[in-house]
Amino acid sequence: MSLVLRHSPDTIHLNMDRNGWVNIQELIDNANKYKKKEFRH
Repeated sequence: MSLVLRHSPDTIHLNMDRNGWVNIQELIDNANKYKKKEFRH
């Protein structure tokens, strides 16, 4: 999650506000929707 939030929020189509905050439900939904092997450990 930190990789996505810090460096590539576009990877899971995540919208951040101008202060870098995200909607937690959108984060969860998009993370589940756009799962990729390289983000799993």
